[in-house]
Amino acid sequence: MEIDVKCVSDLNKNEINLISTDYLLEYQPASREKGDVGESNNNKDEYSYLIPPLLIYKDQVYLPVFGRDIIEKQFKKLGKLRMALSIFRYKNNKILFRYLLFLKKSYLGFNQVEKAIFLKRFKDSVGQNIYKDLEINPKSVSGYEKLLKASDKIKNDLVTGKINEINLFEIFYLFERNHWDKIEDFVVRLKIGTKKRMEVIDMIYDITQRDNLSPDALINIPEISKVWEQKIDPPQKGERIYAILFGRRYPEITSFKKDFYKRLKHLRLGKDIRFQIPPNFEKWEFNINFHFRDLKEFKERITKLQSIMESNNFEELLKMRF
Repeated sequence: MEIDVKCVSDLNKNEINLISTDYLLEYQPASREKGDVGESNNNKDEYSYLIPPLLIYKDQVYLPVFGRDIIEKQFKKLGKLRMALSIFRYKNNKILFRYLLFLKKSYLGFNQVEKAIFLKRFKDSVGQNIYKDLEINPKSVSGYEKLLKASDKIKNDLVTGKINEINLFEIFYLFERNHWDKIEDFVVRLKIGTKKRMEVIDMIYDITQRDNLSPDALINIPEISKVWEQKIDPPQKGERIYAILFGRRYPEITSFKKDFYKRLKHLRLGKDIRFQIPPNFEKWEFNINFHFRDLKEFKERITKLQSIMESNNFEELLKMRF
């Protein structure tokens, strides 16, 4: 028999060691606020109906694997655990992994912390195939390993979707562990996209390395603190803080951009003509867009563009180089 699993019932508190985490392979956020949705998103009552708690019987006592919160709930309400599945014997860790993986994927689903727990427990016995089984990019293994060392606050933010694992693993990669919480909290407060968050993380690292600053000192500079106090929408705060960090990381580009926009205003394009510049002037290539409703407006826009093209201001603008 490769694995021996049986149904057990009416277990008392002294028969289960709920303190033990030796075989515990689940992670639930400390608190679920309304609207917080993690990767698992399992309702606890649905959990108990779909699959009962899973235990492992070892040294004359049951140890929790899945469903510890259900066990605690039933002990509190009933004084006993009505029913559970228990593993009594298994051939080897590979067989155990396959069985637990089947249960997780089929009934419960994984969140990122649970993947990290599985990875730590079974990596040595399962081998490289574990990455495919857990749907983990091998390049992210270091991030998953460090995740288990992170605070509960960080784990909760990841599971509930407040931060993307790509952003979080970048923090793990660039910074010492004692800085993780403050940087992660700072990034979570920035209501900007994943790409810009990644840029913020990288800029914090680059600036602190160049200027010999601590991350805490940088993210609490007066300019940033003032933005947090402003009565504007969270996304606006995020964009302004991004601009502050960008200006500090790339002062020459920022200065050039200000001068360029200042000269661009002299062209007086109006609201109907848009002059688009490449991001951070990576290419000296521009786009002009304009709106029109009929042939008359089309001719007006063309005439205006012709006039702008022949002006000294436009010629001087195009002579600029970063």
